[in-house]
Amino acid sequence: MAAPNLLNSTSIIGKTAIANVTTVLSNVITNGSTSGNLVKVDSMSISNYSVAAITANVIMFRGATSAYIIGTTTVPAYSTLTTIARDTALLLEEGDYIQSNVSANVAAHMTISYEVIS
Repeated sequence: MAAPNLLNSTSIIGKTAIANVTTVLSNVITNGSTSGNLVKVDSMSISNYSVAAITANVIMFRGATSAYIIGTTTVPAYSTLTTIARDTALLLEEGDYIQSNVSANVAAHMTISYEVIS
């Protein structure tokens, strides 16, 4: 698990990922263990466009260690919760990944804007 030296980076590619979030804890963004890249997560949000409130979890994994970005946090009906904003960016080294789930299989989506630095 390593990260490239940012002074020697040769490219920065901006991307946006969109994922349906269900009750099953699933990967929403990964940085492969041999990618040679650093992934900078600039923003992340969960949208709930159902008639009922839900709770959401977003967890970052690094090796055998996991850390909750949000844990059992309520997303009201017809609302969007910002879990990471540009001023609180998150860096994923090689092998790191982020998973998410919600309390009910309703209408929840996750949007992540990130940069792949190599």
